[in-house]
Amino acid sequence: MILRTLFTTSALACALLSGAAPSAFALEPVTRGGWTMGLGLGVGHGEIVPPTGDSFYAKDGASHTILVLRSLSDRTRAGIAWQTWLTERGNNGQRIRRSMQTVTASGTFVPGAIHNAWSGFYLRGGVGIAQGRYSTADSDEHGEDINLQKKDQTGIAFQGGLGYEFHVTSTIATGMNVMANYAGYEDELFDHGWYVPVSFTLNWSFK
Repeated sequence: MILRTLFTTSALACALLSGAAPSAFALEPVTRGGWTMGLGLGVGHGEIVPPTGDSFYAKDGASHTILVLRSLSDRTRAGIAWQTWLTERGNNGQRIRRSMQTVTASGTFVPGAIHNAWSGFYLRGGVGIAQGRYSTADSDEHGEDINLQKKDQTGIAFQGGLGYEFHVTSTIATGMNVMANYAGYEDELFDHGWYVPVSFTLNWSFK
């Protein structure tokens, strides 16, 4: 419920910002300051494959993104990106949560013209660390978690995707992106996994 509320709030905020943005900003080339801080919230599908047995697939996982990038040129930025994917299922009153997250050294490239609306289109890729978690919890009479048990796995992560953004002010841009994440764990619960969220984004650029 909390994740659904956050997703709805973010979507409404992006829609309001987009609707309130002056057309002049929306049509101007996207310029980015020396630094960019970004947030993303979305939903996507993914799969977790164990060493043995059936894999787990879900198409309703919630995703969160935080990134910090430094401009290297008009077309390139580099920095750190953190993205997650979380699902929850119930089984006889027990909550079963599976999640994956990646922290990657990330590079962003603008392949199109930088003096018109194509400047908002970008490609992004990175490599880094993956973490997977499997946890179970029971609920008390107030709906709070009790008897929480969890197991974490770590591995290598790869990320790649594309997106588009446009200005709503001279320093703030909003848009959407699609990011594919692969995580290799080779552990007792997760052998490997992947997830592909579609996210609303909100970025702030400054010097």
